[in-house]
Amino acid sequence: MPIQTAFADGLIRSDPTFNVRLPKASKQDKTVKYLEKAQMYVLLNEIEANPLTPRRFAIYISLLSGLRLGEVLALTLDDVDTNPKN
Repeated sequence: MPIQTAFADGLIRSDPTFNVRLPKASKQDKTVKYLEKAQMYVLLNEIEANPLTPRRFAIYISLLSGLRLGEVLALTLDDVDTNPKN
């Protein structure tokens, strides 16, 4: 570690990290959580009933397309088909 090297090289008088123990990282819950169908419809209705903001639009597109948030945020106008073939 840089501080220990600086101490060993005599660049600093003491090692402030000596005997410091880092806390153990807590185990994260890796369970994937999904919206129930009823929850999805409530969210869609809420979005449609309010003024559209960029955040609401991203959630709306994600809900209707199945895209993940990162995929929605990476979309460009070139990705949008403005001439759908019914």
